Amino acid sequence: MTPPRPAELYARALEERSIFVRREDGGRRSVPIDTWLAPPTAADRRVLDRAVGPVLDVGCGPGRHALALARREVAAVGVDIAPAAIRRARDRGARVLLASVFDPLPGAGQWQTALLLDGNIGIGGRPVPLLGRVRSLLAPGGRILCELGRPGSATRCELIALEDAEGVRSTWFAWARVSVDGLPPMAERARLEIDEIWESGSRWFAQLSSASEGRGLTLNRRCRTAPPPPVPEWPATTAAVAASAPRSSPPRPRRPAARTAARSARSLPS
Repeated sequence: MTPPRPAELYARALEERSIFVRREDGGRRSVPIDTWLAPPTAADRRVLDRAVGPVLDVGCGPGRHALALARREVAAVGVDIAPAAIRRARDRGARVLLASVFDPLPGAGQWQTALLLDGNIGIGGRPVPLLGRVRSLLAPGGRILCELGRPGSATRCELIALEDAEGVRSTWFAWARVSVDGLPPMAERARLEIDEIWESGSRWFAQLSSASEGRGLTLNRRCRTAPPPPVPEWPATTAAVAASAPRSSPPRPRRPAARTAARSARSLPS
């Protein structure tokens, strides 16, 4: 029997409020679906205080951050490859786009802020190309607000799968985890400056800006006082992208995790 695609299990999870991530080493952890469907937490709100519109929310899921920004009258658009998440976000009133961050996106070079929250710095299992891609979408003086693992936690690329309460498991796909300690070399390779790293509500966050612009934090402070530019327009219809990374067989136990994930990640856009 062919395993379901991750997007299929994710769609069910949005209704049933229960889903798990299975790691290739056998470990399993729950996915905080209830948190993603709830209003932003205090830690989320403090991060969003730093967002200057227009904002691109990468991996927006059900759209809680994009919706919260819109309610603050900050222009924001979410982007996600999961159709069920996009439908849920639109039903809640968020402005979202069904696409991959690696697709041609409207407004390239005009976004003042990009969000990589809820672990989305791990999208595709290749943080450096992802950060470089997001950097290319920013306006001069723009910023990236990302969430990280706590200091001392692992930074690694791995294969994961989604799994429901009955043990039905999706196909495997590449993901990455980036800790506070692992961010500096990745930021440097992506030509980004780290403006600040902070803890809020037991979660860790960073603000990044383009290294070619010097210390972006000074530039970004000026952006707060300037009139926000209009939200970039996009076509009324956009072709949907694949709802998950390319299918792959479960990894062989003897293959080291990092090498296995790296091989899988090579097939992703860079």
